[in-house]
Amino acid sequence: MPSARSNDGKLLLPWALDDSVIATWNRYGSQELGFRVYTDGKANSRPKAAARLTYILRDNAHLLGGSKRSDIEWLLDSFDSQLMFSLLYIKQQGTVEVARKLGSAIDARLTFWSYTRDCRAMKTLSDLYLGRAAVDDIVDLQRRQRKAELLREFSSDVKEFARRAAYLSGSDEHSNQRLEQALELARQALAQAEDDLQWMAG
Repeated sequence: MPSARSNDGKLLLPWALDDSVIATWNRYGSQELGFRVYTDGKANSRPKAAARLTYILRDNAHLLGGSKRSDIEWLLDSFDSQLMFSLLYIKQQGTVEVARKLGSAIDARLTFWSYTRDCRAMKTLSDLYLGRAAVDDIVDLQRRQRKAELLREFSSDVKEFARRAAYLSGSDEHSNQRLEQALELARQALAQAEDDLQWMAG
């Protein structure tokens, strides 16, 4: 149903952000915590910012109590509430303590878009403010952050291995054969590691 914030319930209109997340961020994030004032991002385009937020809402609908088919205005209201409560929790506990719990930096350089990049962390802080979250929520958040860090490190190792393999295999007539043999051994090791993970996971 058409409204002032969406024409179809699927995509936010540019001005939908003004009296919701922008006002919330500038008051509770910028004025009270010293974070950077809201901007529309690198593109400096409100329509693109609205489309970007629409995507964030859809992608994180399950954290907002809805689904990807939920009305976009309903998701926006839920997101705006979580944003406000999470910022109130940071004010209540202090940036140092919250940063310690989350394992990520929270300082004056924080922007709206960098803060809302991790909606799960925002929900956790919102729930903590409302008294709905247990210590396990923080532990789970830290576990997921560590998993992401381990995977980034492994991805970097794989890229470095490929670079070194290209160099060490040489450039003579048998270089490709040596490279194929080395890569096959690497594939076998990865396959074995995957089997081990499946076995350990039960």
